Order: sequence, then structure tokens, then C-alpha cells
Amino acid sequence: MLSTDGNPRMNEISRSDVFRLLSANQRLLERLEAENTRLRRSVAELMLEIQALREALGYPQSESDP
Repeated sequence: MLSTDGNPRMNEISRSDVFRLLSANQRLLERLEAENTRLRRSVAELMLEIQALREALGYPQSESDP
């Protein structure tokens, strides 16, 4: 396959390049999943704090409140 500048190696990707990119993407996915888990846990804790504050202040509780 030729690139626009005529260099036949410009558009070639080796198997090792593909595996390196897949490995990097896998590590990124794992980091993002871990961060997502941490953020979900933080949101749940904040929702519990909001609920406790509302109860302490005597706000009526509705089904749509967090």
C-alpha cells in the first residue's frame, strides 16, 4: 500500500504495533473503569449525606429525592 508521498512503509502497521496499542487501550480501560467505580461510590456517599441532612432539617421525604 502506498501513501500519498509514495512511501510504501508509511501506512503499514506491524503486529507488534497493533498489540502494543491494544495493550495500551486495555490499561486505559482498566484505569477508567476503576475511576468510574470510585466516582459512583462517591456519588452514593454524597446522596446518603444529602438524605441525612434533609432528614435532620425536617424536610419531607419523597420518592424522587436521592
